[in-house]
Amino acid sequence: MLLVASEDFSQIDVQRIGPLESELGFTSMKLVPDTNEILAIKVLEINDQTKTFITAFDLQGNFYLEPWMELVSSTIKYEGLAFL
Repeated sequence: MLLVASEDFSQIDVQRIGPLESELGFTSMKLVPDTNEILAIKVLEINDQTKTFITAFDLQGNFYLEPWMELVSSTIKYEGLAFL
């Protein structure tokens, strides 16, 4: 779920982003500069299994990558995003 609030929190909108996947958790979401698009990372950590997934979507919930594309290495956990 994505919560979008006005600057003074007088209006808060709730948007579901993709299906509920209880085994995955967000580690980072960043608004892409000069756009209304978000880049997000989700991670799966169960027993010895670690997988990191990435996607891009807009504030209306439209995906620009497959809903959750697995990153190349399935053994590394990514926990942050930055735009430099």
